[in-house]
Amino acid sequence: MVPFWKEAMETVLDVEPGVDAFPILNKQCHTYSLTEDEDSLKIPDDLTIETSAEMLYGLVHRQYILTRVGLQAMVR
Repeated sequence: MVPFWKEAMETVLDVEPGVDAFPILNKQCHTYSLTEDEDSLKIPDDLTIETSAEMLYGLVHRQYILTRVGLQAMVR
């Protein structure tokens, strides 16, 4: 859903490119992997990464707001 999601996640988390920003996720989810996909074979420009980071940030926050804790925070 998010093009260049790995680079977008690195941007959102403000980590250096190539650093494993997902060590906990990699250990907890056996089906999750950072294997090469179509996007990893391309070199994205900064605008593409920025746009993907904005989309990813919005999707993550949307999921949070739909949780019980998120809804309670919105009420407060």
